[in-house]
Amino acid sequence: MAKDPVLPVDDEARGLAKKLMRTVRSGALATNDAESGIPFASLVAVGSDLDGSPVLLTSQLSVHTRLMEADPRCSLLLSAIGKGDPLAHPRLTLLARAERIERGSERDGQIRRRYLLQHPKAALYADFPDFAFWRLAVASGSLNGGFGRAYRMTAEDLLTDISGFFDFYDFEAGAIEHMNADHADAVALYAARLCGAREGAWQLIGIDPEESRWRWATRSCACPSQSPCQARTKCARCSSNWRTRLEAGTREAAVTRERLRSEARRDSAGQRPGRARD
Repeated sequence: MAKDPVLPVDDEARGLAKKLMRTVRSGALATNDAESGIPFASLVAVGSDLDGSPVLLTSQLSVHTRLMEADPRCSLLLSAIGKGDPLAHPRLTLLARAERIERGSERDGQIRRRYLLQHPKAALYADFPDFAFWRLAVASGSLNGGFGRAYRMTAEDLLTDISGFFDFYDFEAGAIEHMNADHADAVALYAARLCGAREGAWQLIGIDPEESRWRWATRSCACPSQSPCQARTKCARCSSNWRTRLEAGTREAAVTRERLRSEARRDSAGQRPGRARD
C-alpha cells in the first residue's frame, strides 16, 4: 500500500497557514456554476477577519458573486509570492461557505474597517450600491508548505478562537488609530525588527490574539503575538538597540565635525600673512 504523503498537523504548519491567511492579499476563488457543472475561478482581493476568516468585497456585476448567491460552497487558493519556481512556495487551499454581510449592520462596519486598512484603495468603490462584503466560513484546508510538506487541516487548525475576547474589535480600532497617529516611528521600527521587514513607512493595520500586521504600500507583514510581558521586553530591546545606534552615530558625527574644524583652523593658520614659509 502506498504511503500517505500527508503529514500530521503541528504548530509550525498551523502558524504557516495562519500567516498565509493574514498576509496574502489576493487569491483564486472557485465557485460552482450549476448550469454548466464546471467550477468558475476568479482572481479576488482577500482581507481577513479577526479570527483569520477570509473576507471578500465583490460587485453584483461579477459572475462569482451571482454564483456564490446561488451556491455558497466555494474554495479559495492563497499562495506566497517569491522568486523562482512558484510551486516551491507555500500555498493553502481553503474549503468554505460564503456568507454575505448585511450592508449597514454592525458586522458590516467591523468588516469594512478592517478590510479598508488592508486594502485602502478599495475605499474608492466599497460604498457603491452593487458592492458587498462576504466572509468565508472555513470548513477545512489543505496546506502545501513545500516539497514533501502536505497537511490536511481542520477549521480549528486554521482559525483563532476569539470567543473569550470581549469587544476586541473596538480595542483593535482604538489601538491602531493611537499607534499610527502618535507612535508612527515606533510602528515602523517594530515592523522592521519584529517581522524582519525592510525599513520603511510601515503602518499597523491589524491586531488579533495571534498576530499583528503591518502594511507599507503594497507590502504586508505579520508577526506572532506574544504575551504582553514578552512583547514589551522585545519591543523595549529593539528601541534600546535603535537608540544605542543613534547615539553612536551622533558621537561619531561630533568627532568628525571636530576633526574637520581642527583641520580648517590649521589650514587657516598656515595662510596668515607674515608666516614663515618654506
